[in-house]
Amino acid sequence: MTTLAAPALDRPQDEARITPSGLLRRRAQQTPDALALLDPPNRRALSPSAPRRLSYADTDAAVEALAAYFVHLGLASGDTVVVQLPNLIEAPLAARTTQVTEKVVEKIVETHLADGPPARP
Repeated sequence: MTTLAAPALDRPQDEARITPSGLLRRRAQQTPDALALLDPPNRRALSPSAPRRLSYADTDAAVEALAAYFVHLGLASGDTVVVQLPNLIEAPLAARTTQVTEKVVEKIVETHLADGPPARP
C-alpha cells in the first residue's frame, strides 16, 4: 500500500487555537444582530420574566459582563462553579462564561415541567 503525503493547507485556524469563546466573538463581529439564543415560550413558568431573544452581540456582551463579575467575586482559573438553572438563556451564558474564564463548571441537571419547577419535599 502506498501512502501519499497530504498537502499542507494554509488555514487561518492553524494560526491560533479555536475556542468556543473565539467562535462566539467572531460570530458577534461578523453578524452581530443575528439570533444566538432564544428562551422557551414557557419561560414565565420557570422565571418571573418574559421570554428573551439575544443576538450574537448581546450574547458576547453578556458573557463578558458575567466573566467580569466572576473576577470581581475573586474566582480564579481552575475554580469550580456549580450551575443549577432551568433550560433558559442564562444556562448557556453561564456555561460559556466558565469557558472564557477557565473555570470548571459542574452542572446540576434539574428537570422543570411546563407548569413550574418540581415540588420540594
